[in-house]
Amino acid sequence: MYKSEQRILKIIKYSPAIFILFLAVVLTFFLYTENKISYEIEKKELEQNFMLSSKKEIKNDVEKIHTYIQKEQASTEKKLRESLKHRVYEAHAIATEIYNEHQHKGKNAVTKLIKDALRAIRFNDGRGYFFIYSFDYKCILLPINKSLEGSSFYNFKEGSGRYLTREIIEQLKKENEGFLSWSYHKPNDFEHSYKKIGFNKKFKPYGWYIGTGEYVDEFEQAQQKHILQTIERLTSSNNNYMFILNYEGDFLLHPNKKLQDKNLFLAQDLPQLQKNLSNEISFSHIKSRAENAGGYIEYEHHKNDSEFVEKTSYVIGFKPWNWIIGKGFYEDDMKRLLTSMKKDIDREFDEHVLKIILATASLTLILLLISTYVSKMLQNKFNEYKRTINEHAKHDAIQQNILAQQSKMAAMGEMIGNIAHQWRQPLSAITSSATGLSLKYEMKSLNQKEFDSFLDVITTSAQYLAQTIDDFRNFFIPQKTKKHFMIEDAFEKTFKLIQAQFQNRGIVFVKNIQEVQLYSLDNELIQVLINIFNNAKDQLSTLKGQKLIFIDVYEQNNKVIIKIKDSGFGIPEKIVEKIFDPYFTTKQSKHGTGIGLYMCKEIVTKHLKGKISAQNIEFEYDNEHHKGAMITIELPKEI
Repeated sequence: MYKSEQRILKIIKYSPAIFILFLAVVLTFFLYTENKISYEIEKKELEQNFMLSSKKEIKNDVEKIHTYIQKEQASTEKKLRESLKHRVYEAHAIATEIYNEHQHKGKNAVTKLIKDALRAIRFNDGRGYFFIYSFDYKCILLPINKSLEGSSFYNFKEGSGRYLTREIIEQLKKENEGFLSWSYHKPNDFEHSYKKIGFNKKFKPYGWYIGTGEYVDEFEQAQQKHILQTIERLTSSNNNYMFILNYEGDFLLHPNKKLQDKNLFLAQDLPQLQKNLSNEISFSHIKSRAENAGGYIEYEHHKNDSEFVEKTSYVIGFKPWNWIIGKGFYEDDMKRLLTSMKKDIDREFDEHVLKIILATASLTLILLLISTYVSKMLQNKFNEYKRTINEHAKHDAIQQNILAQQSKMAAMGEMIGNIAHQWRQPLSAITSSATGLSLKYEMKSLNQKEFDSFLDVITTSAQYLAQTIDDFRNFFIPQKTKKHFMIEDAFEKTFKLIQAQFQNRGIVFVKNIQEVQLYSLDNELIQVLINIFNNAKDQLSTLKGQKLIFIDVYEQNNKVIIKIKDSGFGIPEKIVEKIFDPYFTTKQSKHGTGIGLYMCKEIVTKHLKGKISAQNIEFEYDNEHHKGAMITIELPKEI
């Protein structure tokens, strides 16, 4: 055995194992280093961003509560109106039911029943009651002052001097019900007038109206109480809570019940808090931050009744109610949480490193076993391969010759298929012209002009058949004859070859062809145009109505642009990109080989040095909307 062969066998035997062990060490070290760096970066980012994210979190929480309060406050009057209307509807329903059941007893008896039924009803925490007046201004029911029942309220004035009863009756004469706002003093405050909203509804049987009213500020206070209870229920926890004060320093919401409804500076059970706030941060500073779109405050806070710790809070004001809304966190809690999160990261890193080591060791062992088996197998096969190399070489040479022969046959088959595809239209034109010529002759209606026309088509088509053979023979040969020609002449030659079949199918060409001179291969271009027109013809032949093919040719940036579109409803979007693929066709096999547009692309790109593309398009023509396919060809003026 040659020394070189022995060296090869040693390399086969030992190199895989050595490489695997080296790779395992390098991979383990790399993974450890990368993960260590990644985890250290994660810990630093956590430490840097933790306080910032905590501050952002409390700010978001406070702003959410602020938004909630804002929405509730904005809807206070709406809710009051809905409540009043609902209550009056209830009273009206009671009165109607009593009237319907007892009207036979007479008006006085029914009136007493209605008054007895409504007199004791209270709502809105006892503030709400029902009143009844007649349309002649007489008081029928007034539960809070029974002595005024039966008296006239014609000259009754509300706080601003308006005749309230008159206004209500005038309103109800136009409408069956309605809201009305007025001002009036409270039972415990005769010096000031307060806004009040009322709702009244006509009671037609007796010419009455039933109504109720409520002081807006008292209803708003009830809403505030409900909102505070809702916020407390949603946000309270030991050290992560929401607090609310008013601008006077009164605690409206705080988890420490000792502070509830107490003043920040008067709470006798919090002298240390007072001292702290006066030394570190004043209430006026808190109020200023809250009033100016909100902000953070940092201060020492009395935690768990035992110690002062650093605390950061975010406060924002709600001016309509003079509230200060805030939430904060203790820095020692954040540090403990941060330390815990860092320990979790370290623990996760240790576990990850252990998994890496175990995975790498397992993979290394498996690869070593595989490499040992493969090495032995290679050693056993080496001599066998050596003996068969020459045989394989001979066999490969024979196989290459066979493949070359098959390639030639495939090329010839493709060429024959292309020729057959290109001959269909000229042969059809010759057959159609010959048949027409024969028929005209038999009917003795053939004149010299028609004879010359049919003969011209046959001659032109026959010449094209001969020319096609030469063109296909030279298709893959670079030596092509280039010449100067007008683009319009190329189109005219094309129309002569195809016009008979297109006219028979009622297909109309709409031409807009500029006079542009090319130095190129005119016959190649004609082949492309025929294939494109034939595809359009096949599609249009299946349709009813107008069958149109539009041709636009113009010069742009020293290039000739040819756009051919039809009214054949276009190409399905899912196959637009495939129509230039070889042998791709949507027609039945007897109608198409799928090579036409492929040949167009080959000729345009390889021989005419241009580009070709297809797309669907919608357009207007003669005030009618059309949809079809458009082929765009871009050619250089000289090649």
